[in-house]
Amino acid sequence: MPSLMRFLRTVLLGALVIAGVLLALAYLVQPRTRPMTEPVDNAPLHAPAAGPVNTPQEAR
Repeated sequence: MPSLMRFLRTVLLGALVIAGVLLALAYLVQPRTRPMTEPVDNAPLHAPAAGPVNTPQEAR
């Protein structure tokens, strides 16, 4: 039984250390933001309404 308690204590301490590191990164590190643009293909807008619309997987 003592080895089980030692194992659980080690796992708990490891989880607490990992959680502490994640919290520290979340609160202390500020991300660099920048504007982003993504071109959009407007070809599906001009396709006939009765025909099937090509999804990105089908176009490849």
